[in-house]
Formats: sequence, structure tokens, C-alpha cells
Amino acid sequence: LIEPLKQLSIAVEKIASGDLTVALPNRSSQDEVSMLVQSFGKLSDRLKSDRRQIVDAVNVLASSAGQIIRSTSSSADGAAET
Repeated sequence: LIEPLKQLSIAVEKIASGDLTVALPNRSSQDEVSMLVQSFGKLSDRLKSDRRQIVDAVNVLASSAGQIIRSTSSSADGAAET
């Protein structure tokens, strides 16, 4: 019982520090420790998904900001020519 909890603790510490590539220990039984490992696996998967969505949103925002800057610069250049 101690060794699986120790492995889980190490994996969860890595996840907490931002490493979402950590593989959680495999447990084939259905005891409480296995249920805990499965729950942390679901949590890790959700964090990965949320991180992907945030990165995608940041990229869309950066692209939109770039378009606004280009549009503003074009407008300013056009106004300066007249």
C-alpha cells in the first residue's frame, strides 16, 4: 500500500509543478488507491485540455491584435497621405 501511494505522490508533485506529461502508475485493481490514481488521471487530462484551450485562445487573441495593429497602421498611413 505504501509504494503505490509513494509513486502517486511523486507523480502528483510533478503535475503540480506543471509537468502534465507524467504517467501515473498503472493499477489494475479497484481498491481505493486505484480509484485515487484514476481520479488524478482525470484531473491531469482536464488540465491538459484546459491548457490547450488557453493556448488556442491566446493565439487567436494575438492574431486579432496583429490584425488590429495592421489595420490601424494602414488607416494612419492613409490619413497622413491626405
